[in-house]
Amino acid sequence: MNSLFGPKNNNRFAPENSKVDAVEFNSTETKESNSGVHSFSDFGYKDGRLSQGVSDGEPREKAYIRDILDTPITITGVHERNSKMSAGGTYLTIEFEKDDTKYYCNTSGQTIKKQLEDRVGVTYPFTATIKEISKKDNPNLKYYKLT
Repeated sequence: MNSLFGPKNNNRFAPENSKVDAVEFNSTETKESNSGVHSFSDFGYKDGRLSQGVSDGEPREKAYIRDILDTPITITGVHERNSKMSAGGTYLTIEFEKDDTKYYCNTSGQTIKKQLEDRVGVTYPFTATIKEISKKDNPNLKYYKLT
């Protein structure tokens, strides 16, 4: 079947007349067949990070703040970065450990940033719990806070 972009093909990079098996594009097979070829995720960032949420070069799993609420964690680093969103501003990448696993999460909330700026002598690592707080005047509005 033809589309606006030419004949329909499961792989738009394959030659037009080739038959493509789905198995051929299995990621583990591709890595084996392309030994010596780097994956895009192998490349670091210009500021020295090896991935979006990692500053120390150690692999970390991405987490979401809502998944770690009310749970003690060990914060090992916090980094402020410029947002790519149209509104601009900054966001924080919080690096932490929980149960001997390294994670990171991002937040654009200003309360945690202000809490860290207002403290004297913050050194890493430290333990904290992230709480979700409802505003008194409008319980539907919530923000995150370190405790």
